[in-house]
Amino acid sequence: MAASVRAFQPRKIDPPRFVAETYDDLKAMEGDFIGGEQCDGCGNHSYQVRARVLNPGTLQYEAVCAIDPDESDEFRHPDPCGTAYPIRIWDEDDVVF
Repeated sequence: MAASVRAFQPRKIDPPRFVAETYDDLKAMEGDFIGGEQCDGCGNHSYQVRARVLNPGTLQYEAVCAIDPDESDEFRHPDPCGTAYPIRIWDEDDVVF
């Protein structure tokens, strides 16, 4: 039986992209920028990990299409769309690391 990990899927034709092994690891990444496949909405490849309140006491972590301020201007997308992709629990065998 494979372990579960946290991942998001910015391109529906590609497998999910690994973000973190555990919920605590994911929680510690809030505000960080991560790379991934191109966004279906605009083609950007940079995402910010954000938490959204679903209900009091319930958070949904998302990878939001955004500009990574540390990325070189040469590779920075000019206008990311801001699409939010939920970070969910996936079987590690189904995820790209």
